[in-house]
Amino acid sequence: MSRKKRSKTMDGAECEVLRLSFGQVGLTPNDQYRLYINPATKLVASWDYMPEPGKSMHGTWDDYQKSGGLTLATDHKMDGDVRIRILNLKVTAAK
Repeated sequence: MSRKKRSKTMDGAECEVLRLSFGQVGLTPNDQYRLYINPATKLVASWDYMPEPGKSMHGTWDDYQKSGGLTLATDHKMDGDVRIRILNLKVTAAK
């Protein structure tokens, strides 16, 4: 995994940018990601998913909810009118 950090204005707000890439691991080797992090909240505001050079999909991370000690985004709007929502979020510890 490699990491590079910089800043960029996204949706009218200055965000820290964290670029991630993973080598030969998992089901999607060599995919790359840019996470746009709100410096005030330290939460991901949006991201770019880049499955291969020249291809990119942008998505938002909204409606953060707390459950089981975690804070998770429950609403994601992606390019192409794709929306992913997590309803009735509940995080529990395994026993």
